[in-house]
Amino acid sequence: TNNKIMNQIGILIPILSTLSAFILISCIRFLDVFEREPFKLIFINFLFGILSYLISAISVSLIFGIIDINKFVLSSSNRYVFLIVLVTALIMLISQLIFSSLSLLFFRKDFDTMPDYIIYFSTIGIGFNFSEVFFYNFLNKTNNQLFLQISDNLYFSSFFNGTTLPFLMGAIGAGYYLSLISKKENFNSLSKVSILTVGLAIFTQIIFYSMNFFIMISSPHTPSDFLNVIKEIKIFAQSFSIMLLILSVGFAVIFDSYIISNFLEKVVSSSQNKSSKTLNASNFINPFLYLSLSKLKYFSALKGKQEISEKNLKTIAKLALKNFNDPKNSFLYISEANEILSNS
Repeated sequence: TNNKIMNQIGILIPILSTLSAFILISCIRFLDVFEREPFKLIFINFLFGILSYLISAISVSLIFGIIDINKFVLSSSNRYVFLIVLVTALIMLISQLIFSSLSLLFFRKDFDTMPDYIIYFSTIGIGFNFSEVFFYNFLNKTNNQLFLQISDNLYFSSFFNGTTLPFLMGAIGAGYYLSLISKKENFNSLSKVSILTVGLAIFTQIIFYSMNFFIMISSPHTPSDFLNVIKEIKIFAQSFSIMLLILSVGFAVIFDSYIISNFLEKVVSSSQNKSSKTLNASNFINPFLYLSLSKLKYFSALKGKQEISEKNLKTIAKLALKNFNDPKNSFLYISEANEILSNS
């Protein structure tokens, strides 16, 4: 009975870990003012994350098995262990970035705003993290020789030594989007923000996993102040990754508001009918207006006075995005928006 309970707990741990991450993803998805990401695509990216883990873990295990990495490490100094930990941490990150690129390749039309990049990249990280937690618990209980061999080959590595920080994948997604926009719109300052965001994300990944080296070579029966500091550094890296994600999401909301308010300014300026209804469209500057908060009675006051239907609000928001992504046909989108406002 105890074994059965322990097995159930072993399965419950990765499920709870994944559920908490998906709750966060759902909150970010709620903030997408243009078109919320389909759950089907989110699930596919989650599977991409699982595949990236399996492929990277099995590939590294096969290579380490061929070169007999354990024998090499045991006969060498600790600096080789540290190097292997760092290299495998980068492999884990690169494998997620490869599958993020595949997601971009297969579902390009679904990547049109910063929240899309944040959510889809993060979901791949969540899938990777789910696999890491699941297989860590699974390999601790299995008697299968093949799985045990994989576990042994990956002992001196970053695999099974902590979460992969899927929050960082969201920050990298945001940074990549800013890089694309900076080239398209000649926003040089955004290019610097992009480089800084991606650089900090990768640096945090390295810091988090490099600390595993000190835990790995320390005796679990002899806790020390130094080891406590190492664990606190890991917690700091984890918190810093969450901070990067929060900053990315905050910037995404501001940038979406910029896209819409900038478009609306053009619409109002081009309008021949300067009626109060048209000018009241400046409510678009308030990002809360698009969040369907009317369904939440406690936040209904945030919507303020609204003379335009929710359907028309969403239509104009989509026109604003089309205008931003396709400026050559801006006059078409402005004309359509003016027609909607004049008929409201």
